[in-house]
Amino acid sequence: MDTKTIEAKKEYLTKEHFKEFISMDVLEFDKKIYIVNFDYKFLIVKREGICDYKKCKNACCKFVDANYLKDYSRGFFDEKDEFGKYWLKRKCNNLSKCGKCKLWKKKGFPIECKQFPHPSDTTYWRVLDKCTFKFRILHTINKVGKGIREEMIKCFEEQQ
Repeated sequence: MDTKTIEAKKEYLTKEHFKEFISMDVLEFDKKIYIVNFDYKFLIVKREGICDYKKCKNACCKFVDANYLKDYSRGFFDEKDEFGKYWLKRKCNNLSKCGKCKLWKKKGFPIECKQFPHPSDTTYWRVLDKCTFKFRILHTINKVGKGIREEMIKCFEEQQ
């Protein structure tokens, strides 16, 4: 089997996966490996890619997650996405006219941006189709009983 065939078989998380999202844990922070709990299965995923703000046209920097604004009426929000999350159309103040972040790799660069994305980040869910980061599925396990999560983590660690 040639390399192109192997590459073509790689599977990545899609928006459809996140409609069944329950929770996420970090398995290996430095390697960006996570275990994601969905209604129907657990997936071990690895983040791949780099931030290419020109390619995505700053997709993640053009709105604000408004779900934490509990005191406002629903009329305040600009829109609701397919995951039931509310968003405000508000561009980040740190973007220059050309789209580059003014704080990139400088003191004061927001921790949220430094860690973006991770599988539980609803901002990522929203921009997944445009974002240059992807989460490759390394391992899938169907839910079959109690203790399976711990068993899966143990098996993954033994393989490393």
